[in-house]
Amino acid sequence: MRTKLFSNSFMVYVVTLGLMLMTPVQSDEVTYEDNSFSDGDTLSAIGLNSKFNEIKAEINKNHSRISTLEEVKTHYMSIHPSAAQPSTHGYSYQHYNGYLQKLGAGNQHYIVPLQLPHRATVVAVTSYWYDTDFDFNVSINMRRIDRTNGADVMASMMSTGIIGYGLSLDSTIEVPVIDNRLYSYALFITLPHTDTRFAGALIEYTTPK
Repeated sequence: MRTKLFSNSFMVYVVTLGLMLMTPVQSDEVTYEDNSFSDGDTLSAIGLNSKFNEIKAEINKNHSRISTLEEVKTHYMSIHPSAAQPSTHGYSYQHYNGYLQKLGAGNQHYIVPLQLPHRATVVAVTSYWYDTDFDFNVSINMRRIDRTNGADVMASMMSTGIIGYGLSLDSTIEVPVIDNRLYSYALFITLPHTDTRFAGALIEYTTPK
């Protein structure tokens, strides 16, 4: 009896589909062959085919949502030289026309506090400087400060010994994920020679979208 045989195969198909829905699957694990039912089959079988396609489409949509959640957004923090403050009293310096200029003799050290978003990931730090001496280089470090146990250098940059303006980039960031619960963050700048200058910095970081 055709009706009897189709009823049995239909029940097997429904049970199989039910088991698939109970088991997590990936979209590439789902296969479907068009026209798997013949022209003589009933409309119920055709409807089941259509439902199967809808389920597969929903799986693909879910994978698309997961991929979107996993993407990150890139941000840039621009640091103006006027944010740099001397680490001690008595330095001779000036903030002028977009740079911090050292005027006195001897090394001078400056600090720029940073406030990056919690759980952000630092990708690269670029520093801008003006050098006046082949032998003494401007030094800029980004550090993670443990409030009770010292500091870690996250990025380190130096001028190149070429007299004039230049930039240095460090993209090999140590401990790149920001944790504001346990640490604070800052740039540490050393100007070694008269008229050496700090001209700012750029921090590239990412956050989840």
